[in-house]
Amino acid sequence: RNKAAILHSLGLSYVRQKQITAALDYLQQAVDEPDSTPRYSYVYAIALHSEGRSSEAIRVLEQALARYGDDREILSALISIHAELGDNEQSNSYKQRLMY
Repeated sequence: RNKAAILHSLGLSYVRQKQITAALDYLQQAVDEPDSTPRYSYVYAIALHSEGRSSEAIRVLEQALARYGDDREILSALISIHAELGDNEQSNSYKQRLMY
């Protein structure tokens, strides 16, 4: 019934097994499903960022904002990633959105 949840769970299982390529594939599929949630986008983006694919992670998070609106977890991730990359202006802009 809930295909996104199944794909997300498979992705997390592969993360635990340290099979990152397979994990990212399933996590992405979960995000692309119609029954996806902001949480799935967050997890996928954090996995991408952990693999050094920060620009892709930012894209996933920004797409999630467009799809779901100002989700706190998504905004927090964007704040953190931009801060880590030294883009304080962008980080602060997301902080403003989080506060309102």
